[in-house]
Amino acid sequence: MATSGVLSAANPLSSPSHPGIATQTDAALSAAGGGAAKGQELRVGREIIGATTKEAPSLKSPTIEKSLVVQKNARWYHGGVASAMACCFTHPFDLVKVQLQTQQDGKLKIIPLTSSIVRQHGFVALYNGISASLLRQLTYSTARFGVYEALRPKDSSQSFSFLMKCATAGAAGGIGGLIGAPADLINVRMQNDSKLPVEARRNYKNAVEGLVRVSRQEGVAALWKGSSMVVSRAILMTIGQLAFYDQVKHLLLASGLFGDNVPTHLFASSIAAGAATTITLPVDVLKTRMQNSRPGEYKSILHCVQEVAKSGPLGFFKGYIPAFVRLGPQTILTFVFLEQIRLRFGIPVADAKKSS
Repeated sequence: MATSGVLSAANPLSSPSHPGIATQTDAALSAAGGGAAKGQELRVGREIIGATTKEAPSLKSPTIEKSLVVQKNARWYHGGVASAMACCFTHPFDLVKVQLQTQQDGKLKIIPLTSSIVRQHGFVALYNGISASLLRQLTYSTARFGVYEALRPKDSSQSFSFLMKCATAGAAGGIGGLIGAPADLINVRMQNDSKLPVEARRNYKNAVEGLVRVSRQEGVAALWKGSSMVVSRAILMTIGQLAFYDQVKHLLLASGLFGDNVPTHLFASSIAAGAATTITLPVDVLKTRMQNSRPGEYKSILHCVQEVAKSGPLGFFKGYIPAFVRLGPQTILTFVFLEQIRLRFGIPVADAKKSS
């Protein structure tokens, strides 16, 4: 047994691989009658023991040292915290994306629009609606990451196919989208406010005031305005991010060429960002239009689809570059932060099995 080998290495005098050591030492100590002979024999005994002790570490089993690396799972709230941290870096990209998607004529591109915002309202205007964006991540992302972690196997050695990952991520995204819809609506409105005429601006001071004013002025149900698009987008987004990230990371680790480290997390999250942007953008355009519309502007989702279609098929992919520029860093930073939080504060797999 490997453990007994390590225990034996801690006491070299009793090790069967060093016969005669105990006999030589006992003889040296018992034969010591005094004077120089006694001191010399004691020194010989100590030298023998010291030499054996230096060799003892080589008896340690490498398999036991490897077993000290403990696999950890993320806690339910880690995803929300990581997403909020990433949001602080990527919010300006999200703001530009929203304003591109809500313009009807589509004349302004990403660079001219960004320059116009900074020139007219200052650099701080790029962070309009940051409170709503943070609230959205702390509700929407916490819910979807939390549900996904609760439903997925606790041990990575257990079978979890890509199809099951997509189904699990879709369910988690639907729940997260429903929970985060009110904050998402306020987020879109605050980001788009500076583009509106002065008399048409809503001027929410922060996300909480926005939620209160919408509830009072338009009714509580208005907080879920366009929620079908929010939920649809959340389902696709979570599949693109969590399922693709999980699958790509699994394949990289299984190849034996990658470890559970930052380069692996960067590579897997980059692929997940591309997949998420492509499959969610059409729904994202419709969601943004519905949420930012005035009462009665769109009779139904189908009416909104028809209006967007007037711009041609590319109208559903309006703002693709800023969407990827925003979603790419958001996805990468979220997973890098999440993995670092997991590795430091996660639940050891052994404990996770007990609690499941």
